[in-house]
Amino acid sequence: MRILGIILSGVFFIIASCSNDRETTQEEDLAQLNKMHQELRDLSQIDNYSCSDPTEWKYVKLGDICGGEENIIYSKKINTATFLEKVDRYKRHFERYKKKWGFMCGNYLIYWGPPSGIECYENKPRFVYNKP
Repeated sequence: MRILGIILSGVFFIIASCSNDRETTQEEDLAQLNKMHQELRDLSQIDNYSCSDPTEWKYVKLGDICGGEENIIYSKKINTATFLEKVDRYKRHFERYKKKWGFMCGNYLIYWGPPSGIECYENKPRFVYNKP
C-alpha cells in the first residue's frame, strides 16, 4: 500500500509540474503567430526571388479564415521539407489560437475561393483566381 502511495504521489507531482506552464495573453499568442507568419514569408523567398516562370513556385494552405483560406506562395528552390514542417507548426499554433481566443472577421473580405494557380506579375509571384 505504501508503494502505491509513493507512485501516486510521483504521478501527481509530474502532472502538477507539467501544468505550471505560464498562461499566455491573447496579445502574446498573436505576436507569436505573427512572428511565425513572417518567418514563413522570409523562408518562402517571395520577397527575394524574381518571378519569371510561375512553374518555379508553389503554394500551400496556411489555414481557414473568415469562411475562406489563407495560402502562401513559396519558391521550389528552397528547402521545402523544412518550410512545410514550419507551415505545419504554424497551422497547429493558428488552430490553437482560434480555439483559445475565437477569431473575429470583418465583413470587408471578398473570398474568391482557393487560388487556381500562380502567375508572375512585375517579377513577383501572385495568385490567380477564377472569379465568378
